[in-house]
Amino acid sequence: DKYYIRSNWIVKFIERQRIKAIVRFMKAKSGDFILDVGCGIGYILEKVPTGILFGVDISEYILKKAYIRLGERVSLIKANAEYLPFKDDCFDKVYCTEVIEHIHNPARLIEEIARVIKPEGSIILSIPNEKIINRLKDLLVKLHLFDFFSKEAGYDMPLRMDAEWHIHKFKLRKLKELLK
Repeated sequence: DKYYIRSNWIVKFIERQRIKAIVRFMKAKSGDFILDVGCGIGYILEKVPTGILFGVDISEYILKKAYIRLGERVSLIKANAEYLPFKDDCFDKVYCTEVIEHIHNPARLIEEIARVIKPEGSIILSIPNEKIINRLKDLLVKLHLFDFFSKEAGYDMPLRMDAEWHIHKFKLRKLKELLK
């Protein structure tokens, strides 16, 4: 939550553009069943203009924050993304953004998304471009425009994208191999 609220204005701008792109690619329609895998506190779900919305996350604490943000508009479910609690072929759109690098078994996550998506459905999957993000953060730190991750700013979090909170590193080639 602090990442979205207290980040540098440049980071906030980039994140807003990323979310707009996801929602634009989704092309949600009013009757679509839409699933956000790893929904966090619901920043993307909040921007989806229509549809029957579902979000799953493994953290009950985070889901409570999502419920405060989204209310009854979204069905929020505590679940491991590697074992989605839904029937086969039940969603028109599934998105999983900036999550797969945190999952123990990414192949299992992909299998689950493939299982719950309808044959004509759409999947949006994104990974962070760690190289570019790290370069941008380095530049912002050098220019003294980025103290968000400092203890002095009240938020102790690793500056590097490839810190211990990412279990896997993905480049586009690796992701394409996994998706086969």
